[in-house]
Order: sequence, then structure tokens, then C-alpha cells
Amino acid sequence: MQKLMAYCDQIEEFLGKLLRLLCIILLGMLLVIFVANIILRYFHVSGLAWYEEVVTFCFAWMAFLGTVELWRKNSLFNVDIITHRFKKDGAVAKVIRILVELICIVFFGITTYYSIGWISRIKSTTPALSLPTSYLYSCIPVSMMLMGLMTIRDLVGDIFLENEGKGGKQIDL
Repeated sequence: MQKLMAYCDQIEEFLGKLLRLLCIILLGMLLVIFVANIILRYFHVSGLAWYEEVVTFCFAWMAFLGTVELWRKNSLFNVDIITHRFKKDGAVAKVIRILVELICIVFFGITTYYSIGWISRIKSTTPALSLPTSYLYSCIPVSMMLMGLMTIRDLVGDIFLENEGKGGKQIDL
């Protein structure tokens, strides 16, 4: 089990690097498109017709992929009033940590399931580029699935390895 978790750690570290790289690329694309559109409008040249669609795609994917990376590093905002209360009692803290992970897994599973169903019914395309809008909305199930897998990994570590939240998503107690 230790070797499997070490392998999962390596995959998760690679995924983190990939997510950061993708977010940097998307942010760079946003910057270039914004500046180009501003310059074109300043010189009274028609703005980029596809500007709004690409910005929406880049921003949505950057936000959701960035959320996955923040989840992986336990850098998202959280309310820790309950976990703080039981900080000294290791057994209670472990049970709370496992319950939180189970609730998160259920949430990610439900969100993934219903978003895939919703996306599969979308038949519209974007006006300027004629791209399927399902490409835009697919960032939801992708990010939820990734966060769910990370949480499952943490749950396995907490139950079988006395991990104490030291997986991809730590719950600081």
C-alpha cells in the first residue's frame, strides 16, 4: 500500500505541475488577447470578433483548473471551527477528517454525474468560432473528477495508513 501511495504522490505532483503550466498558459493567452483588443480599439480598428468567446473559455478553464491545484495543495478557503475544537483528540480529529472527505467525495460525484448529463444535452455552438459550448462547460466535470480522485486518495491514506490528512488535500487540525 505504501508503494501505491508513493506512486499516487508522484502522479499527483506531476498533475500539479501540469495544472500550474496550463493556468499560466491560459492567463498568458488572456493577457495577449486583452492587450490586442485594447490596442485595436484604441486605433479605431474593429475589435476582435472572437474576443469574448476565447476570453470566456480561457477564464473558465483557468478558474476550474486553478481550483483543482488549490484543492491539491489545501490552499482553498475553509471554515475550521469544528476541526479546531478537536485538535488535541487524535481519534475524533481522524473521524472528522474522514467524514469531511466522504462528504466531499459525494459532492464531487454528484456534481460530476449531473454536469456530464447536462453537457451531453447541449447542442449549441458559439456564434463567432462555431465551437461547441460543451467544450466550455466540460471544465466542470473534469475539475470535479480530479478533485474527487484526490480526495479518494486522501481517504485511503487516512483509513489504511494513519495518514492524518497528509495526502494531496490536507485538512489542518
